[in-house]
Amino acid sequence: MRLWDLRHVNESDYRETLYGFSAAMKAVWDHQHPKNCSTAKFLISGGHAAGFGSQYHVEGSFLAIAMNLGRVLLPHPIFPHQWPFKNSFCREFHHTNFHCYYEPYSSCTYEDVIASYERGRPFTWRDRDIPLFDYTETGTLEDAMKRHEEKMQESVLRLKVGLIRSFEFPKSLLSIWKCSPKEYGHIDSQARAAWWLSVSSAFLLRPNARTLNKLDELRSFELSTSSTSIQREKGIETQREGPVVGVYVRHGDKHAEMKLLPFQTYADMIARLWRTGLVHSRYTDEELSKIDLNKNGTIFFGTEDPVALQEAVEWGQANNWTVLYTNLFKRDMVLAADQQRQRGAAEHHELEYLSMLLNMDYFLRCDAWIGTMRSNWCRTTDELRNTVAGKADLRNVDLTNGANMAYKGFSYDNKHAIRLV
Repeated sequence: MRLWDLRHVNESDYRETLYGFSAAMKAVWDHQHPKNCSTAKFLISGGHAAGFGSQYHVEGSFLAIAMNLGRVLLPHPIFPHQWPFKNSFCREFHHTNFHCYYEPYSSCTYEDVIASYERGRPFTWRDRDIPLFDYTETGTLEDAMKRHEEKMQESVLRLKVGLIRSFEFPKSLLSIWKCSPKEYGHIDSQARAAWWLSVSSAFLLRPNARTLNKLDELRSFELSTSSTSIQREKGIETQREGPVVGVYVRHGDKHAEMKLLPFQTYADMIARLWRTGLVHSRYTDEELSKIDLNKNGTIFFGTEDPVALQEAVEWGQANNWTVLYTNLFKRDMVLAADQQRQRGAAEHHELEYLSMLLNMDYFLRCDAWIGTMRSNWCRTTDELRNTVAGKADLRNVDLTNGANMAYKGFSYDNKHAIRLV
């Protein structure tokens, strides 16, 4: 199984993962790769037109629904939100969904879907021609199955896009969850949801070989810094003289969902986290002896806000911190959702989605993180560092409810802790 491949990283250095991760991934993989696709039933996801993290959190809930229905989940071949694919990278292979960037959800193909459906009936990918399974009303999945009882024998169902009213957890994974350490509080539905989304994000966000090669190409020259000199051949790995702190400032249209924090709040926490030495938890005494904790270090900075980026660069120069960031295009060349609505049309850069992937790739290489868990991007970073990056024992600071250095309900001392929001 190909997971997010952090090339140029010694994998033996990173081995702490979320409890039950390997067993859960095998269960998901087996479900999505049936022995015989000709006898499988399918659930077609209509996709979710939202931001990078939100898309796959919703898709993760769709995957849980598919598993509980005993159906293989496949994305619709034409994703409703097309801007990520309107670039030369996707057009080259005529991709109109996230198969452009990621490994397929399943070994079953769209041809298998068509073959299972036809059986005397014509098939098209038009929504009106695929039986609809609506789980956007109130009630449980069992209630929805009763409402659609006459459709449950159909080989192909289309999942209605919308707000899922009841969080779904794969029943086949309950035994793994119930064996988890008591610190998880496995009766807590919020913690259970966070655990599942970590697993589903790791499964769904598996960049394919072509994407990984493209990220290597971009990584070789598209990294900027507040310092004067830089080696760029392998990105962050060539810059560090010690740990790197990943900092993501979510501004833009997020004001509708959370209080936006000024950059200075992040800067104060960077200094605090560095002074405590918590960033260096994986370093041996010999390695620590070579690091001057009184000397400021390196951060990798991500944001969609050009003003916040400028503030970070100026702060780094004034306080002797190295600030690394990607610079594939100017951030003011794209528009946040509220600006899009004002102008009546979205504006996206050719490299915008690839830039998101490159930033995530860099964040997974960091040694500690600071962000706001109200941001789906920050939550996705947390989920992937807990799983594919093997860094579940490292520190992730949530500033959502003020500057604190502890998980809500869990202690940083618990290496298996997961983030709650």
